Amino acid sequence: MPGAVDVTRPAVPGIVGTGLTRRFGTVLALEHAHLTVQSGQVTALIGPNGAGKVTLLLILAGLLAPDVGPVSIAGLRPQPDSTAKAKIGWTPDALEHWEALAVREILAFFARAYRVTHDAAAKRIPALLDRLHLADLAKRPARTLSRGQQQRLGLARALVHGPFSVGWWGLPGLIGRVGCCGDSQKVHG
Repeated sequence: MPGAVDVTRPAVPGIVGTGLTRRFGTVLALEHAHLTVQSGQVTALIGPNGAGKVTLLLILAGLLAPDVGPVSIAGLRPQPDSTAKAKIGWTPDALEHWEALAVREILAFFARAYRVTHDAAAKRIPALLDRLHLADLAKRPARTLSRGQQQRLGLARALVHGPFSVGWWGLPGLIGRVGCCGDSQKVHG
């Protein structure tokens, strides 16, 4: 029914960026970008090299401040609020893991870095390993993983602290929620 409102799910703000602009010296990397992603919505950024996609993702992840324009994720601002940054998961294009550490050790490290309690990590890590088909690889060193397995490990790293939002690019083998807020662990691999 047009105009109907779903009253079974509370409204959760998604990702909102308004008039985002970023320069690197004289290079204009992003100009007046506007982005709205509703909670749970899957979104892809497509464009030619140099269009500002990575710059926008870095701004949304709170890893780069825009020169102009506000950003909010689930109603929180990733810059400069570290509380908001802690609710964002990030998997960069270049996956880097400590090659000598086992898959489970890498996830435990990131859980500690995000200040996930021991009890929560003890539940979340096995669940992620299972969900992302890494449970059989949990004791293997990262250097022995295939590219696809490393990508799944990178996604597990981004999810280990239960973020509102997960952003990634360059992961063609993964299907999941790129949007945000709430149920970011609904991932199929």
